[in-house]
Amino acid sequence: MRIFQLFLSFFLILWANTLTAQNLFELTYQFKNDTTKTIYKGLLVKNADGTGFLRLKGINKKTKKRGLYDFNLSLNESGTKKPNAGALKATDSATGTYLYCWSKKYTIKEGAEIPGFNYLGFWFKENKKKGIVEPTLTTPFNVAGEYAGDSEEPTVSKYPTDADPTGNMKQRFEGTAILSFKQLNNILFTKTYLGDFFTTSELFYEGSYTKKQILTIRNNIKPVIHLILVINSIEEDIAKNCIEDGKKVS
Repeated sequence: MRIFQLFLSFFLILWANTLTAQNLFELTYQFKNDTTKTIYKGLLVKNADGTGFLRLKGINKKTKKRGLYDFNLSLNESGTKKPNAGALKATDSATGTYLYCWSKKYTIKEGAEIPGFNYLGFWFKENKKKGIVEPTLTTPFNVAGEYAGDSEEPTVSKYPTDADPTGNMKQRFEGTAILSFKQLNNILFTKTYLGDFFTTSELFYEGSYTKKQILTIRNNIKPVIHLILVINSIEEDIAKNCIEDGKKVS
């Protein structure tokens, strides 16, 4: 019997309210090389140590099926050849500091391979007013190399300047494939909201309670204290004893 325990929701709420160095963003994203032009809704969690993950959900315009993908991100500079994920820092005195991040491996939670997909290219910019690094919609830098972040370490260079209507030379900016974003502050992660970015199995925990026990709890009109046990049932050397100990708790 499934017991609805939004462990993920609990931890995200805890992180969002206690770790000021951790930032959460909701965004929309469109892969530049995706011929279906699918627009993905994303949930980005960025940790204080520069690591994080991005969940992208979209409905394929051709198949009409949902796709759900999990990417690991790292804002830490790579410094190695053929990395799976990393970041490249680019700073300009006039436009600011940007981070180009890539992730060439991802987990398919629902759906199929993303059409024409090579790797995730993601841009961040330092926001000095907020004191954070956040996604950015445009960048003055270009990533060099056809397989940058895949078979070779990427490099960046600035786009050339273009003249505006008055003839003045202005720095050219290009879109980053991030269509929009907003920072999430003190959000209540409900079942419906998290259902956009996580599968049902990730939001539920398979408990050892019987159907009768569940119905007894649900039908009890008196105040009830619920005890949630977190039991290690995976490690072979302790799983058996942990499960038995958990059953004895009342």
